[in-house]
Amino acid sequence: MLAINMADVVNVLNTCKPYLIGFGVVFVIAVIVLIAAFKLDKTKRKLVRSEAGIAILLALVIVVNMICFGPMNSMISLATGNGTISEETSAEATDLVEQIAEEGIVMLKNEDNILPLDDSNKLNVFGWASTNPCYGGTGSGSLSDAYETVTLL
Repeated sequence: MLAINMADVVNVLNTCKPYLIGFGVVFVIAVIVLIAAFKLDKTKRKLVRSEAGIAILLALVIVVNMICFGPMNSMISLATGNGTISEETSAEATDLVEQIAEEGIVMLKNEDNILPLDDSNKLNVFGWASTNPCYGGTGSGSLSDAYETVTLL
């Protein structure tokens, strides 16, 4: 199941905050103009309302365009397959993966000299996927491989 990290959502919103504030200012001004237009006659009121609606729509289009081609450009281009990752970023990711792998490797203690196992012992392997199965694709490998634990019966 896809999980959303709230810290990532907050970071994205903080990145887009100036653009969202700008849109909010335009929206509030347009609403004030709409309210002030009640004092005008019917034809002018219709004209003011339509232009305020167009201003809100135009501001929304501009803000979305600025966000997509500004702070979110690299994320969108990577998601669509058009982007590239620099060698420095790739090296940092490789180092992080190696660090995670080193921290995740656990040596099995041979307490009570039960290793190596003979045919009389049964061995069950319970992994992440046995308690929380993933019915769709998980990308380039199964997450359950990283969470295997061994129990002896």
